[in-house]
Amino acid sequence: MVKASTPYSTTLVLSVISRLFLFFLDRTTGIIKTLRAAIVFLVDTSSFVGTLGFRSQKEFVKSIASSFNLGEGNSQAAIITYGFTSSQPRPSDIYDNLIAFEQAVDDAIYIGGRRRLRYAVDGAETLLRTVRPEFLKIVVLLTSGKQSEPQDVPFLKESFKTLSALCIKVFAVAIGDDHDREELLPAVDRSEDIFTVATFESLAQQAQPISKAITDRAGQL
Repeated sequence: MVKASTPYSTTLVLSVISRLFLFFLDRTTGIIKTLRAAIVFLVDTSSFVGTLGFRSQKEFVKSIASSFNLGEGNSQAAIITYGFTSSQPRPSDIYDNLIAFEQAVDDAIYIGGRRRLRYAVDGAETLLRTVRPEFLKIVVLLTSGKQSEPQDVPFLKESFKTLSALCIKVFAVAIGDDHDREELLPAVDRSEDIFTVATFESLAQQAQPISKAITDRAGQL
């Protein structure tokens, strides 16, 4: 018996099947397999945020990070905490390994004092300038209220403009009812990129829908 010839090799067929499997895996798990992004999380550790609030933010950050495919040659992430000042991460503090990043989140320091987001935003800008240009650059900022120092507001607005000029995409998570939406609007491309959460305790419940929204919108950039 003579076997019918086929124009497709077994290797090619398996490759197509594998790609289709990963496509549907992306759709069902929310994990972005092909996106190469550098994500910096800004976590509010001002004195208005207690120990439980800090812990809730940490778990939220880890949940969002797990939606990206952290790994060598894929996505990477860093964390900056802020209060009256901000932590000062180095380029080596951008992790391309989820376990290492989660450990960095667990080890993140509490700053305390008044809420001065501008220092964290400037720190994110400095850090993301060190990332290779082929990476999509994202900032996810968490805040539980408006700025403690009114004189910071115009400086914060300028910092947001700088992020935009550098094509850095910003998503804001406003916790509680003390935040000022007008302060956050200059940070985002559209108002839908500001997510509001009622309490720190609600962050866990909102982590999955917010994570999906961020990964979906990031994948469209």
